[in-house]
Amino acid sequence: MSKVHNFDEKPDNICLFYIKVKSCYDLNQDFDISFECQQETVLKLLLNFTNENFCYVSAYPEKYLSWKNNKFLLNWNENFLIIEIQNFRGSFECRINKIPIFNIFIRSYQNIKGVKINGNVKIKEAFLVNKDITHPYNAIKI
Repeated sequence: MSKVHNFDEKPDNICLFYIKVKSCYDLNQDFDISFECQQETVLKLLLNFTNENFCYVSAYPEKYLSWKNNKFLLNWNENFLIIEIQNFRGSFECRINKIPIFNIFIRSYQNIKGVKINGNVKIKEAFLVNKDITHPYNAIKI
């Protein structure tokens, strides 16, 4: 099952993508999140969950990726899986539940039009943010 959530309008200088995936309690399966341009996928995150409460992350395109951590322990006391992709000194830093995962250079991030989820999960919120998450643009709430 896949669904695309489009951002209708964007600020001039996108600093942060903020995705909140619905509760982790029923997530015992793999899924992926893609940031989509008109005709291509700009960035794809693949999340693989294991029995040990670990999540392994892989990403595309690998060419521009610099890993900090490719796995993290899920905190089942948290209600949401929060994915932040923030502009950081010319590249983007990806954090999942506040844990730094990787840095990546995304060439056409200005053209990103939406977020696509593959798997049996739902996006609760998706923000395009100009400065920080207290000033969100295009909040998608489901």
